[in-house]
Amino acid sequence: MKHKLIFLAILLSIIMAEVFAVRWFRKNNQVHSLTLATGDKNGEYYAFGQALAKVVARHCPQIQLEVLATEGSQANLELLEEKKVQLAILQSDTPLTPSTKAISFLFSEMFHLIVNQQSGIEKVSDLKGKRAEAYYNQDKPSFIVVYAETMGLLLSISVLCF
Repeated sequence: MKHKLIFLAILLSIIMAEVFAVRWFRKNNQVHSLTLATGDKNGEYYAFGQALAKVVARHCPQIQLEVLATEGSQANLELLEEKKVQLAILQSDTPLTPSTKAISFLFSEMFHLIVNQQSGIEKVSDLKGKRAEAYYNQDKPSFIVVYAETMGLLLSISVLCF
């Protein structure tokens, strides 16, 4: 009787060890699939997403990053809200919703304000009532356009096609 109990204890220990080994193996070899919403296929955000996916594949083979081309930041935010993607690239001036969280700032979005030295313009607010021009790529509206609107400035907009 005593030998039967020892045998059962050893058998149960072996079975439990195998169960834990299988679970450990599955967990350590599980591939996590994530989708990253970027922007237009011809834009910088999409190119960045593709480069990021290559780096992740090389250094974290347990993570598979699918890059999704979208119409831009607002569409990306909506995809996050609808839980259709797990990650998204947004322009820095895109307002976040309570259910979204910025995890990293990838790069600054800058604009250059160039004026003639004799214009008397020293700061952005000096533009009020003056004629100004803003150029941007048709795939990516410029931050300056949004900024000017919040400052009450009227800009004439020109689109550059690259």
